[in-house]
Amino acid sequence: MKTFAKLGAKTIKIIGADHRIYEAQRLTVAQIETFNRMAENTFDRTEPARNDTAKLHAIYHDAEKQLADLLRPCLPETIAADLGRFVFPELLELGLYLAYGDDTATEEQKTAANDLDVADESKKKA
Repeated sequence: MKTFAKLGAKTIKIIGADHRIYEAQRLTVAQIETFNRMAENTFDRTEPARNDTAKLHAIYHDAEKQLADLLRPCLPETIAADLGRFVFPELLELGLYLAYGDDTATEEQKTAANDLDVADESKKKA
């Protein structure tokens, strides 16, 4: 038999700047289609405006708001508010991760994040 790990997977783990592991909802197929349309639309709009800095800024600002609004419900509340700090390429990267979920964390990052989670659980029990 063949295992397809992405089939049926509804959540994905994210390591935050605080080195903690957060569980996020994966994008649904419908959300992936919306995400792809948003990205494509943004790229289509930026090409003719590439020599107009003000227009580019407005296009990216609008795209950042739309992408953040799409991705925010997938994230835990504790980190969802931080999406306002993300610029367009970071939102694209996060969206792709929530959509397709390839885990690129190093073993060292996973171990450090896991150690923090274990320490937090120990504190809660004490």
